[in-house]
Formats: sequence, C-alpha cells, structure tokens
Amino acid sequence: MRNKKTIAEYARLTQEGTVLENEGTTPKVILLPKNRILKLFRRKHLLSSQIWITHAARFARNAGKLQRRGIPTVTVKSVFSIPEMQRQAVLYHILEGDTLRDWLNKHTAEDGISKCKDLGQFVAGLHRCGILFRSMHFGNIIVRADGTFGLIDIVDTGFKYWGPLSQSQRIRNFHHMDRHDSDRVCLAGPAGAAFLHSYLAAAGITEKAKLNLAAAFKEIFSKYNT
Repeated sequence: MRNKKTIAEYARLTQEGTVLENEGTTPKVILLPKNRILKLFRRKHLLSSQIWITHAARFARNAGKLQRRGIPTVTVKSVFSIPEMQRQAVLYHILEGDTLRDWLNKHTAEDGISKCKDLGQFVAGLHRCGILFRSMHFGNIIVRADGTFGLIDIVDTGFKYWGPLSQSQRIRNFHHMDRHDSDRVCLAGPAGAAFLHSYLAAAGITEKAKLNLAAAFKEIFSKYNT
C-alpha cells in the first residue's frame, strides 16, 4: 500500500472523531465530521490473505464492484496505511439510512413483514448478480430514505466472474443470516415466510432448486420459532 500516514497525521484526522468500536485498546471504527467513517484493519496472522491484498484495499475494491453492479454501498474516499500503528485504514462516506435491525424496531410487525418481502427480492437480486455477501445480517443492511436497501461492512464479499450463485452458495448465505437473536426470531416467523416467498419468486432458479432452498431456509430458522 503506497499511501501512508504518520501517527501524527492520523491524530489530526481523528481529533474530532467519535470511536464507535474498539479492537482491544485501539480504535477500530471512528465516526468523523462530515458523515465520514475511518475503519482500521490489522493483519492478525503471519500467513494471511492480506499478504496479497489488505483488508482496507479489499474493502475499497468491493465497494467499487458493488457500485458497478448497481448495489448501493459506501463511497470510499481513500485507503492508506499507518505503519507506526501496524494498521491499514479506509476512509469512506456513510451510507445514509437506518440498519434494517433498527428500522424493524421502529416499525410495526405488519410493516416488518412488508419490508422483509422487499428484502427477499433484494437478496435474490444479489444472488442473481453472483454476489455472496458473507456479512449478511440485519445490522449490515441499510434501509435508505427511499426504502431501498444498501450494504455496509463489505470487506468479506465474494463475486462470481459470471453467472448467479450456485444452490450451495445461496444456502451458505442463508446460514450467514443466522447470527443475531432478533434477526433469527424475525426470520423464523411471518416476516421470514414473506422473505422466503419473495426470494424464491425472484431467484430465477428451477422448481427443484426452490424446494431445496425452501427446505434449507426452514431447517436453519424453524428452531427459533417460539
């Protein structure tokens, strides 16, 4: 990574910031003025994929790929390293809106069912475009002012060069949604049924694949149905 900042430059950049998340004693996510976010990454293992591309650079690359495929996401301003801190960083503008988790908490159950129906179409669209968003949970899906969706925390996103995701990749992505208690409860109930029905209608797959995906989805989330 050619672009570097000293620790003094980092301090000036972040002096008016608010730390949103720490990694140990070091800030990991910092909210800066003008609706900007600074996200810091460190290489955790000697043998790591970051030998070839840092997480910060991958984050920026993924943002560009998502935008080129018509998926709303953050707008990256710069990528740089801070050698004195042994960190890489990405500076980006916030994607305006509420997380889906927060949105659901603010609205009625009926509204939630309708929004999860829309979510099914959105996720099916990702899968048709060959996008595997491994951080797929309601805290990383943004509901924008116009009601449409966008994605944040995009560093762990896979892209097929051609064609849609396979059946096994789609099922794997359903498993990625099984991470947070409130998400699980939602997807186990009527909102989850609306999501699944809408997803299958928009998935562009065979009837046999629909049956397999429906069975997999129900197997993942039915145990949370109270």
